[in-house]
Amino acid sequence: MDTAPIELHQFSRSHFNEKARWALDYKNVRHVRIGYIPGAHAPQIKRLSGQSQVPVLRMDGAIVHGSATILDALERRFPAPPLYPADATLREEALALQARFDKELGPEVRRAVFANSLHDAAYITATFASDKPKWKQHLFQATFPLTRIAMRRLMNITPATGARAKANVDVLLNFIAEKSGATGYLVGDQFSVADLTAAALLAPGVSVDHPDMRRPDNKPAGIAALSEEWSAHPAGRWVREIYRKHRPPRRGVLIS
Repeated sequence: MDTAPIELHQFSRSHFNEKARWALDYKNVRHVRIGYIPGAHAPQIKRLSGQSQVPVLRMDGAIVHGSATILDALERRFPAPPLYPADATLREEALALQARFDKELGPEVRRAVFANSLHDAAYITATFASDKPKWKQHLFQATFPLTRIAMRRLMNITPATGARAKANVDVLLNFIAEKSGATGYLVGDQFSVADLTAAALLAPGVSVDHPDMRRPDNKPAGIAALSEEWSAHPAGRWVREIYRKHRPPRRGVLIS
């Protein structure tokens, strides 16, 4: 077996990347985190993985990309503590919820959050580059107007799509609150990949107290209002409770 350290190639404070970070930490896997700045990351990640999106995991000599694929690889490599329910029916339900949240919740949270924040280069810099040297932060902020255009185009971010995204997330918040009401968990009565996925993907819009997803203090007014509303929702309170109970401290060493 490859003895090289496990590497997670990631964006800071990104919710799909948080899924991978959380799984690694939950399973107490020591690893190295290699951070990238959005936009500038693409050529490096493409050389590494053949595609341009993070997270990307290097483990046992293999390259794995995509949060769900990474979680599956970690579950097979480090089965304890489990994220997949032992019961086959519950496992199928948990994986189906992960797939639904990855398809519906994650992109819409991202779109709603960016629709309220992409105008503020200083906030975006603090979100994604605060771990970088000062000169890289200044460069990112100075060139962000060009990056902003690309992000809006790639993620279809406009005031109208941002409003629709917020409405779609509101529907899913109600679903999560109802689904978790009986036991505190989305599937059965134990923490699973479904809970991790929902909580991680909602974290950019809910005020969670964990260093990997804690938002910068210089929030634009739109983000502050969105976070206040979603944090007060029963599903937002559920997210904070899941983080409190099941989100371990950071196990990875960050290389900026």
